[in-house]
Amino acid sequence: MNEKTRKNIKDCLITLAALLITFGISILLQNVLIIDEHITTVFVFAVFIVSLLTDGYFYGIAAALCAMFMVNYAFTFPFFAFNFATAENALSALVMITLSVLTSALTTKLKIWQALKAEAEKEKMRANLLRAVSHDLRTPLTTIYGSSSTMLESYDTLSTE
Repeated sequence: MNEKTRKNIKDCLITLAALLITFGISILLQNVLIIDEHITTVFVFAVFIVSLLTDGYFYGIAAALCAMFMVNYAFTFPFFAFNFATAENALSALVMITLSVLTSALTTKLKIWQALKAEAEKEKMRANLLRAVSHDLRTPLTTIYGSSSTMLESYDTLSTE
């Protein structure tokens, strides 16, 4: 299995795990703690986490769409039916998708910036190594060249020692 396939599988698992955990937390909030107001916020946070931990835009937007359908189907009236007629449902969908696009854009730019920074650091290290090797080679060569030139030009005037 190549690296790209492994990365895609990892991103899918992160997305699924985040959405399932969020769904479980939301069920707990609604049925055990009797809190209905913050369920959408929990799903928005899950979309943010998915967008942050995965590469590109696809998984964040897919998580936002899935979260929107999950909230609409399981946590808004009428329960276990889709209803996009209310402004609240449309607004939550818009917020989740916008959040996922912005987070994905920022993390993608950050990863590109980090790659460029690493490449610049690598180039700097290579240049420093090349300068060090060049210096280490030039020093003995200068001595050998100077001694050879002296011997060639002034051989008759030099003592045997």
